[in-house]
Amino acid sequence: MGDMPTGRGLPQPETDLDRMRCVVDGAGNLVFASPAVGWSVGFRGDTLIGKPAGSILKIVSSRDSKHQALSFAALQSGFYEVALLRRERDPLLVQARIDRVDAPDGRKFIVLWLDLDNKLKRQRNNDFHKEARDFTSFVVDTQAKAHVEETQLATAATPEYISNADGELRHFLNLTSDLMGVYRRDGSFGRVNATFNRALGYTDAELKSFPFIQLIMPEDQDMVRAAMQRINQAPQNQEARADFEARTRCRDGAVRWIRWAYKTSGEYVYIVGQDITNIKQHEVELQRREEQCAASSARSCARKITKYSSACAALKRRMCATSTAKAAARSTRRRAKLKRCSASCRTSPSARCTSARSMKRKIPLNPPMLPRHASSPT
Repeated sequence: MGDMPTGRGLPQPETDLDRMRCVVDGAGNLVFASPAVGWSVGFRGDTLIGKPAGSILKIVSSRDSKHQALSFAALQSGFYEVALLRRERDPLLVQARIDRVDAPDGRKFIVLWLDLDNKLKRQRNNDFHKEARDFTSFVVDTQAKAHVEETQLATAATPEYISNADGELRHFLNLTSDLMGVYRRDGSFGRVNATFNRALGYTDAELKSFPFIQLIMPEDQDMVRAAMQRINQAPQNQEARADFEARTRCRDGAVRWIRWAYKTSGEYVYIVGQDITNIKQHEVELQRREEQCAASSARSCARKITKYSSACAALKRRMCATSTAKAAARSTRRRAKLKRCSASCRTSPSARCTSARSMKRKIPLNPPMLPRHASSPT
């Protein structure tokens, strides 16, 4: 666990996770602590960078009689007994190899190799000082490269860098049909692509004179402001995003529908907009036509119902008229037949009974009374 490297390769702070070692600068502050050291004292190794070495370990005694000084400033290379100051636990006594080295840039460092298994002192043939010097050079170089990368990233994150030094990327940003912009969290202007200027008509100088929210029509500002506040309240180390559609005013007074994607990262807000005015117009036209079709269908149904009702009423009238005419014709025929029967009975008394029987149950009206005839003599 505490084996020293044998010189076959340069020690790697990122990969040798099980080796307990740390590097202290001339001021006594930690510039490197391996994950194993962090685990032992109850912290993450990267959180210990910059802290005083005395906050996690204390030199208890020297294992070499010739080294008596126990302060970091006066330590000499050799073997020592070190107490690890563990969080929420008792200190742990371990053996350690300490080497003072000079970096290539002239700075002085102390390399501590913590040895839980007491193996280091038995490695008589190891050149501890050379290993410590190589390891310190590696740590210093790694941290220098990390510092340069962080500086470049910080510079690249500023709107001014995007505006002046984006190189070929700028051409791609200007070719897209989407509106792209970089704003600060307070809504002030940072940088936009050419499509943003072309679609809304504002120059960069004009956009700097008012915050992003003033691009939104007053009817939609409350909704957009609520979404922006919710995103801006997120921690700066956490990315947050909101999507919304809003009517956006152009410099010439026109209003365009824009679908905005609003995302925060660090101190800046990245905005991408898509012009959906044509889609909204098509939706309005489609809704208008649907309403027209619905109204036309309602009118057509009303006309059909009126026509059907009129036809039914006319048919009913015709049926009533036909029934009345047939009833009147039957009544006329019966009265005519009754008259004929009455006349026949007057002229021919012998036919009275036959005529009466034929008219029985057919003529509801009572026939007129016939005169009595004298009975014939027997």
